[in-house]
Amino acid sequence: MILICFPWAAGSSAIFTPWHTNPSLKAVFSSVVCIDYPGRASRSDEDPIEHISPLVESILKQYECFNQNNQEPIVLFGHSFGAIVAFEVARHLEERGMQAKAVFVSASVPPSKTPLVETAVSKLSTDEICDYFASKGNPVSDVLRSTPELMEMFIRNVRVDYTCLETYPVSDSKLKAPLVVVGGGLDRGVSMEDLENWNKHALVDSSSFQEEAKDGLTHSTSTVMEHHVLTKVYPNEGHFYLNDEIIKSDLANFISETVLSLDNKVASNEDVEEEEAVEILEHVHAAFAKALGNVSGEIISSDAHFFNELGGTSLDTMILTAHLQRTVGMRVTQDEIILHPTLNSLVERIMELKNLSSNAPALDPIESVVGQWYPASPGQEQMVALFDTSPTMYNMPTTVEFHGYVDAEMLQRAMEHVTKQQEGLRTVVKFDMVRS
Repeated sequence: MILICFPWAAGSSAIFTPWHTNPSLKAVFSSVVCIDYPGRASRSDEDPIEHISPLVESILKQYECFNQNNQEPIVLFGHSFGAIVAFEVARHLEERGMQAKAVFVSASVPPSKTPLVETAVSKLSTDEICDYFASKGNPVSDVLRSTPELMEMFIRNVRVDYTCLETYPVSDSKLKAPLVVVGGGLDRGVSMEDLENWNKHALVDSSSFQEEAKDGLTHSTSTVMEHHVLTKVYPNEGHFYLNDEIIKSDLANFISETVLSLDNKVASNEDVEEEEAVEILEHVHAAFAKALGNVSGEIISSDAHFFNELGGTSLDTMILTAHLQRTVGMRVTQDEIILHPTLNSLVERIMELKNLSSNAPALDPIESVVGQWYPASPGQEQMVALFDTSPTMYNMPTTVEFHGYVDAEMLQRAMEHVTKQQEGLRTVVKFDMVRS
């Protein structure tokens, strides 16, 4: 496992140097990668990048640990500006079908806040930038002020990084990766409300990583927010608590403990999924036996083909579909059975469909568009009677799987537009049946 760290605006990866030898991190991570941004610090000979998206793309291309061929899980940590970079790196990875094991965001407002930076720092003079940093609790050192070359480089880096923040398009994106938030109770730029609002960007409930986060310092506390994110707060610290070596060591311990706790949680989830798979296998086995008239089910092996080996027909799939709907609690279409005709393959597909349906965003209902009524033809009357006796016979819903970010509202509007344009999709069958 690899820990990847991103520094604050105009900061250097050197702030994370002690983490290379930290015992708790070494016990969990094979390496700690501390990143400098293009045109800054150790990469000052490169052209600086002034916008978040190309900056992130540059980082993803630069480091092998973000390559899909890399088998080691990655954990991201970013402080202040680095937190936004870490969030965007995680988001870009998920768009490519990859996922960080966890994302730690430290001393940062969430991407959904408008604006991210209340002061246009990139437009300030040198003296005003120094005053700005002093107001945040991190005054520019006398050594830096007395060295024109270093001061010039520092001011350039500040302007570049803050241009990234000031031009950042506000995002409501959610991460699949677990999200952990760290902050200072006396931070003048990041409030407790800001920390809690990171919850809006968490797709997974991260609060159960640790039932109670351990407290390594008398002046630090760890707390679990009421919603999705695990949050650690140093109540007596401002924005730049990473300058404190004791706190930095404590934070390293917290990262290690949280990641190990996450491993335990994943193992627990896998146990639950395995139990569910066994239960579904029993239901599918019983459904196969019922559809094939094989009450005992003794000859049905896990890899036997429903059609080729067991002699099932398309009519048998109707019985199979109806039985699965009653026992498994979901509608499994005939085409799914055709594509997954063995016990094992159908169980795996049902588990996959359950996960897809549980993570799908809820859409508001669309009002039906009802036109004029027309009398049914004899063939349509037969179809109505067929539906009354076997409602699942011609009902074949399907599932479409999207990879990457999907704008649910835009998708809904597109479907509504197609429905309005196609009269056949607005057809409604109205009937009254008199039963004796």
